[in-house]
Amino acid sequence: MTNSRETGVLTSVGWTGGLTATLSYSPSGMLKTVTHPNSVTDQLTYSDQIPSRLESISSTATNQGACVAPTFSAQPESQTIAAGSSAPVTLYSTAVGDSGGSVSGISYQWYADTGSGWTLLPGRTTSSLSLNPPPSQTTSYRVNASNGCGNHDSAIAVITVCTAPAVTSIPTSLTITRGQTVSLSVTSSGTSPLTYQWYTKVNNVLQLLPGATGSTLSVAPSAYTQYAVRISNACGAVTSGDVTVSVADPPTAPTINVYRAVNGDIEVTWSASSTSSGAGIARYQVQRMNDGVMVYDTLSSPLKLVDATASASPDTAWVYRVRAVDGNDVPGLYSVPDLAVTIGFQDDPVVGAATGSAGTPIRGIHIGELRKAVDAVRVAAALPKMWTSYGAASGLIVIDDIATLRLALNEARNRLGMGAKSFSNSAIDSRGRYQRAQGWCEMMTLRATMAVLFASALAVAAGSQNAFAGDPPVSSVDPAAAALAAHGRLLKPNSGPTSWSTGTYKYDPAGNIAAIGAEYFVYDTTGRLLNANTAMPVDGQPDVMQLETFTYDAYGNMTQRSVDGITTTSTTSESSNRLTAFSAQYDETGNLTHMQPPGS
Repeated sequence: MTNSRETGVLTSVGWTGGLTATLSYSPSGMLKTVTHPNSVTDQLTYSDQIPSRLESISSTATNQGACVAPTFSAQPESQTIAAGSSAPVTLYSTAVGDSGGSVSGISYQWYADTGSGWTLLPGRTTSSLSLNPPPSQTTSYRVNASNGCGNHDSAIAVITVCTAPAVTSIPTSLTITRGQTVSLSVTSSGTSPLTYQWYTKVNNVLQLLPGATGSTLSVAPSAYTQYAVRISNACGAVTSGDVTVSVADPPTAPTINVYRAVNGDIEVTWSASSTSSGAGIARYQVQRMNDGVMVYDTLSSPLKLVDATASASPDTAWVYRVRAVDGNDVPGLYSVPDLAVTIGFQDDPVVGAATGSAGTPIRGIHIGELRKAVDAVRVAAALPKMWTSYGAASGLIVIDDIATLRLALNEARNRLGMGAKSFSNSAIDSRGRYQRAQGWCEMMTLRATMAVLFASALAVAAGSQNAFAGDPPVSSVDPAAAALAAHGRLLKPNSGPTSWSTGTYKYDPAGNIAAIGAEYFVYDTTGRLLNANTAMPVDGQPDVMQLETFTYDAYGNMTQRSVDGITTTSTTSESSNRLTAFSAQYDETGNLTHMQPPGS
């Protein structure tokens, strides 16, 4: 707007686009005429009585048509071109509007913005814009349309200069452990936005993985698998090379050994595991299953653990298992469990045997301590105790003593997942007692099964008795007889059939005599003699082969002997548990030393 300097009144009004209206005034200062940009003049007339009252407006306009500012009926559209393209690009627009008679038509002016603000493009004054060469970077464009009634900006059109996608990095191959999750990541270049789609490759054919549309793919294949990813944007797509994932087995399960050392410590050792993953074994985990505590979780050489916490807990069975963890942090299978019992044995026979000394006899207190140890294992297996007290036993070691220990222990082992222990059957005498050396070995086998202590060099055990406390010890043991008896072997006797002193002795896997020369012997599962084909002297004649069969009562005592169809029976004294026939004779510890059935 423009004002007169002399009178201070408004003399003209201007609009955007160069349009101006001119105003004139009468001497009285009242507005007289308005001359519009289209040359139309309006004449204003006032009242004679009241000079300030406007009475009429007259116009010199000869065309009273409407004047409408431009609008766009066709907008310029965005386009995408490849980087480095030289093909021309053209943007088109169309504006409409009524110029109101004598005003000239619609004018255009193009503008551009590369990111730092809009700038006028000189000389670009038509409804279309031709770009030759095209822009080298993404640029925005708009056009302004104007006429005598106003102006209007178009929508913005973006010419996107697009770089096709390219893979800049991706793994080619890797090895994982079965059960392990691995992330496959691809980095790429190209104009955003980039889209991703992962595939597996089977027989050189890509198979889409639904939902796998990120730059990273997490997978846990169970077998050898190939992967690939396709990257796309507005100006192209690229497929990566193959990513090969090989799958190795987890570490093998170690073999565990748990025992209570002579000094009372609970020691756990195990064998080394192996793995095909190439990552190696990173560490071992030892779990104490009683309370779920992971008492060991690191690499060790030698592979050994001393559990001081368990060692300090008396009369307790501690159960352990161990597994290996490879360099991919994947654990293998746990070992079969093993256990140890924190119970010390008084006058322990094993200690002497292990060191090569004579040791001490197996006594009644040892049976009580074994019962306590087995019950500790049963408690660890959440089973009820088998015994109510653990005092020293009295009497002789008989079948029931060992059988009950076996059954009670194996029930607990099965419950703990360790499996039942197979025991060899020891030889027993005619009174149901374990023979001297075999009874010792049976006791030591049971204790070794519980991993309480290890025994070695058991040959010296022959010098120990199998009677409990209160019985006199065995004396005057012949060293040669002791060495053979320790292995369950019979010495050639001083009397009997000729073959007994001249024949070759053969033994079955249980250590029983299976043959002497041409003679043979058959035993039941407890080691009792059932049949024998022996050569015996008859009426002064040379040895004659004869068949013998034997029958036993529920306690293992022999009650009947048949020789070539001739049967002899016998009974057992209830007070002494000894045979009352067959001219049976016993030594001072109760072992049968002589028997002569009638006719033999």
